[in-house]
Amino acid sequence: MRYYLFDLMDTVVEDPYHGTIQALLQEIPFHEWRSYREPGAFESWECGQISEEEYFDVFYRKTLHPETRSRLIHPARIKEHLYSRPIAFKTGMAEALTNLKKSGRLALVSNYSPWFTEVLRLRPELSDLFHHRFFSSELGVRKPFPDYYARVARALNITGEDQVFFIDDRAENLIEPSRAGWHPHLFKNASELLKWLAAFPDAPAHNRQI
Repeated sequence: MRYYLFDLMDTVVEDPYHGTIQALLQEIPFHEWRSYREPGAFESWECGQISEEEYFDVFYRKTLHPETRSRLIHPARIKEHLYSRPIAFKTGMAEALTNLKKSGRLALVSNYSPWFTEVLRLRPELSDLFHHRFFSSELGVRKPFPDYYARVARALNITGEDQVFFIDDRAENLIEPSRAGWHPHLFKNASELLKWLAAFPDAPAHNRQI
């Protein structure tokens, strides 16, 4: 069996996050705004360890001066703007995924908060294109931690006879797949991805179990 495992944001679709924040910020530079965030809060939210209400409560550091806090964007407003307009596929990816689905099983493997439901609402095609979906908020662990990949492998029942292609736009997320004997690809665009995939024979690879 061939498995094609895809990251979501900036691999399958365009990530609207940075553009949304930049549009909402006024006199505050992006790097300064980020410095006001509570360390670790986003990661906890992406692993589903805290509720949306708790995430909003710890979104900004509690030690901030009230005047500074009053200038900051409320996280509920960020969410509203983030999912208020369509999310675009990366160029060529919808067509590429449609064709790849004919030759194997497709899975989304993404670090994403419970707001992934909003992405699926805006891009219902994702539910049709992918046979499986694995989000960190449901797995309780994020890439690049090894347990993330292990849980995906167990859920898919991947064996040493399967050929696994792992596609992600972040190099750190490709280390563990490479160690497992999967075929990792640092995504840049659909054209390069398809050229890379075309170089592989149909014969299965022998993967180490993770």
